[in-house]
Amino acid sequence: MCKADSRSGFVNLGNPKQIWAIPAIHSAAQDLACLHDNILKHIKPGDRVVYLGNYTGYGDNAIACINEILAFRRMVLSIRGIIPSDIVYLKGMQEEMLSKLMQLQFASNASDVLLWMLGNGLNATLSDYDISPHDGIEACRRGIMDITRWTQKIRSNIRVHAGHEDFMVSQKRAAYTCVDKNTSPLLFVHAGINTGKELH
Repeated sequence: MCKADSRSGFVNLGNPKQIWAIPAIHSAAQDLACLHDNILKHIKPGDRVVYLGNYTGYGDNAIACINEILAFRRMVLSIRGIIPSDIVYLKGMQEEMLSKLMQLQFASNASDVLLWMLGNGLNATLSDYDISPHDGIEACRRGIMDITRWTQKIRSNIRVHAGHEDFMVSQKRAAYTCVDKNTSPLLFVHAGINTGKELH
């Protein structure tokens, strides 16, 4: 049996019967809906669902994608015996960038940071939330107060969509299974594993 991990951002999955691991989605809401439909036909109490991050980015359907994830969560939780902790959301690069974007006013080179983020998928996500990337670039030229106002607008536009902010703050760094005499441990992360270290 695994002991609870007190480190923030790590989820103990226990010893599930089956794990449904969903890789990077990048706003492909229709493809995700098809995948969800297939999982829904087979998922059972005792299973876990682990999303590996990069829910948005590059594609134009960030809002639809997150709405699909939230709708699927409600459907899965309506199955008797499945509990909220059976569904885990990991933070990917896109989510990390969006989180760091909210602190852009503290960057010493805010313009460069923002341009890098926009070129690595964040442009499409911001546009879907009705945020002008160009306004952000202009805010960087004007200074900290304008950047702060621009990032506050991002927060406001995300909050308009029910559940989106809660979804973003609930994301974890990694998930792992327990070791027992019949199974080997599994570790689920988005990226950044040092394979030279022992799993424990």
